[in-house]
Amino acid sequence: MDIRDLRFFLELAETGNYLNAALNLGISQSTLSKRIIALEAELGKTLVDRSRRKISITEAGIEVQLHATRILSVHRKMLMALEGSGTVRAPLITILSIPVLAAYDIPSLLGRLGKAEPGVELRLVETEACDILPAILRGEAELGLIRGVFVDQSRFESVSLYDDEAIVVLPLGHPFSSAESLDLLQLQHERFILMDKQTLQLDFFTSLCVKSGFQPEIVHASTHADNILNMVSSGLGISLLPRRIAEFPKEPGISIVPLRTRTSMNIVMAWQRSAGNDLPLRLLLDGTSRFQLI
Repeated sequence: MDIRDLRFFLELAETGNYLNAALNLGISQSTLSKRIIALEAELGKTLVDRSRRKISITEAGIEVQLHATRILSVHRKMLMALEGSGTVRAPLITILSIPVLAAYDIPSLLGRLGKAEPGVELRLVETEACDILPAILRGEAELGLIRGVFVDQSRFESVSLYDDEAIVVLPLGHPFSSAESLDLLQLQHERFILMDKQTLQLDFFTSLCVKSGFQPEIVHASTHADNILNMVSSGLGISLLPRRIAEFPKEPGISIVPLRTRTSMNIVMAWQRSAGNDLPLRLLLDGTSRFQLI
């Protein structure tokens, strides 16, 4: 069995789309389709249900997905161990994080984790929220620092590290800028400037607005919160952001107002449920409970 075929299948299972999976893998859609068919022939099972417009993974495919994730994780660790040229290396745990390190003092947290488990080497990689959980499922990382609202509790376990909430950001002088709190429906006629799809916040806040009874008018989306805050302070619109992200840059010319119904935007450490038997990972996770977290 070609290890690459397992990686190809995991990408397809995660995206649910041949075109997007092929783009992510850097191969043609035709090549991906052929490799999945070859894997099915080798295993003697249908892994992908192609009877509908949107593909879905069969029960056999779900079972293969679970084991393939473990196999690729072990394969990656084997390659890393071999890089040591025969020397004994500390177990490596890769942590993917959304790019909010300074705002939540994440380096300090990781420093404490490293001191608690000196026999474990930590590798931190910043990336957008949309990439973190799929990478963990593919066995490319063990842990993810991400907002808890985006974590599928049926596939991941998590521990909360930092309490945060969604707030409204308004330009000074806005009619609502002095309000004690706001209902989302009060903002139905506003122009919104939001974080974009890569952060997962665009769809999240759009869904909140729709549930409150209106479709938000989104005039701009960005991956950079400082750009959003600057645009709000210039009067170009309002925004919905996690409180700590809005407060951290200390942007002049804005007002921060909480939502009347609190919406959690907590930062959590997440890991795949099936990965809990990995000893170094379990040691590190046990270590988090020994800290007074932020």
